[in-house]
Amino acid sequence: MNKLAILSDIHANLPAFREVLREIKSLNISEVFLGGDLVGYGASPAECVELAMAENMSSVMGNHDWEAIRFRLTGTAHPNGAWKKDPVWAGVVHAAQQLNEKQMLWLKSQPMFAKPDESIIVHASLNEPEIWNYIESAEAALPTLQIIRGRVRHVAFVGHTHVQRIFPDLESNLQLEQIDDRTYRIPQGLATVVTVGAVGQPRGDDFDARAAWALWDPVERTLEFRRTEYDVAAAAEAILNAGLPKESAQRLRSVKGLTGC
Repeated sequence: MNKLAILSDIHANLPAFREVLREIKSLNISEVFLGGDLVGYGASPAECVELAMAENMSSVMGNHDWEAIRFRLTGTAHPNGAWKKDPVWAGVVHAAQQLNEKQMLWLKSQPMFAKPDESIIVHASLNEPEIWNYIESAEAALPTLQIIRGRVRHVAFVGHTHVQRIFPDLESNLQLEQIDDRTYRIPQGLATVVTVGAVGQPRGDDFDARAAWALWDPVERTLEFRRTEYDVAAAAEAILNAGLPKESAQRLRSVKGLTGC
């Protein structure tokens, strides 16, 4: 069984997406799963969706994907009309305008869940997937942990927070093993939630602006948090050239303390 690369929150950041895929191929990883939010914030939604389609990747629906689809169908953006200055809504509208019909149909076809062996992928939480809850603490992880306790698919990979964290079931007799500062062994049967970080807009308290993703080995049962260098300046410049809010470009460099969305 091959290792699985799990990427989330690409957010239309083509330089980051390409560089992560280049690294994945260098590791001879053949299966790549996307945890949602291919679009939003960044300058290249159409190119990122096209790349996912060309590589025949499995994906799930993210909140930015969902809103871009909704805007395409209804033409409704930010309720107060100030969407052009809002990083979230400007990125959503940009995606809706940039994706061609084939790309939009592909995005619309993505399910809420993907189910690799012994695991499940969802953008936010399993208990209320379409409300887009944030799993940023053990308490917030608990409803999802309760769903996967005792199940064959007892490891849930999620995105949405843009931060790399791991939340084992603290009520289990099994214990998570930390191998090093990036790698964990998840025992068979231990319900565990993994927030895999963001390729396109990583955040957190570590000042690390590199693209963030995860590598799961279902045989060795190891989870490795990965970081990948990419051309941050080029991605930021593309955002500005696309007429998107400068805050979206600044966030690529200023990651400390930011989470979510």
